Amino acid sequence: MLKIPELPIYNTEKYTNFNPISPDDIKQGQIYTNDELFIYVTYLSNNKTANYVPWNGDGEYVRIDMSSSDNIYAIVTFLNNNNFRPLDYDLEVVDPYNTDRRLLLTPNGIKKIESANESVVKAKLAKVIKEHTKKILKETIDGGHRMPKSIQGRMNQIYRAVNKYGLSSKKFYDDYWNALNLYDKVISDLGYELSYWCENGGYCDYDEYTHMPMSKQYEIVITCEDGVEIGGYIKMMAAGTVEDPFDAYDTCMVLWPRR
Repeated sequence: MLKIPELPIYNTEKYTNFNPISPDDIKQGQIYTNDELFIYVTYLSNNKTANYVPWNGDGEYVRIDMSSSDNIYAIVTFLNNNNFRPLDYDLEVVDPYNTDRRLLLTPNGIKKIESANESVVKAKLAKVIKEHTKKILKETIDGGHRMPKSIQGRMNQIYRAVNKYGLSSKKFYDDYWNALNLYDKVISDLGYELSYWCENGGYCDYDEYTHMPMSKQYEIVITCEDGVEIGGYIKMMAAGTVEDPFDAYDTCMVLWPRR
C-alpha cells in the first residue's frame, strides 16, 4: 500500500531526488513518475492542498490511504524521497472511475482512449492482421527481408531500435539493473537472441579519489537466426548523487562483429 507521510514535512536534507520538486512546482493536471509509480494531481487549491490518483508501472490503479492526500508538503517530500520527476513518456492505464476503460498518461496530461465493443475491436484487429500479412507477402515476393544480410547492417538495425526507444538517453532509478530487460525486449523484437553476463562482478571505471566503481559492465552476445554472432557490452554508468552514485544510472551499448 502506497502511503504518503502524515506530517506536513518539507525536509530537503533527506531528499534523494537529484532534481528536487518544490511545492511551487506542483500544478493541477501534472503527472509525476519514478517508473514504478505514476501520480496524477487531480486537484490543487489556493491554500496548498491537493488530491491525486496513483497507478503502478503496469498501469493498474493503486488503492491507497488517502488520509493525508490534502497535504501538499507531505506529497512533495514523498515525491523527492522516491526520485519522482515529471512524466516524460506515454503510458496506458486503467481509468480508476471505470475499470472497463483505459486512459493514456502523457507529458501533456491525460487523454481518454475511445472505448469500443468487442465486435468492433475484432473487426479492427482482423483488418490490421490482413494488411500486415499482405505487407509481409509483398516483401517476400519482392525479395525484401526484415533482417539485414550484412553483420554491419544488423548492428545498425539494433542501434536504431535502441535509440528509437531512448534507452541510451534515459535515466534509470531502480536497484536491479532493469534496463537490461528493456534492451533484451528491444533486441528480441528484432528477431535476435541476447545473452549477457558479468566478468568479475562487472564493476569498473573506478573513481581516482574515492576508489569506488562508477560503472557496471555486462558482456553481451547477440545471436542471429543464421548463427551469426555479434559481441559487445552494455554499460550501466552511475548518474546519482555524490553520496550514492548508483542511486540513478544511464546506459550505453557498444557492438562489434564476433564471428
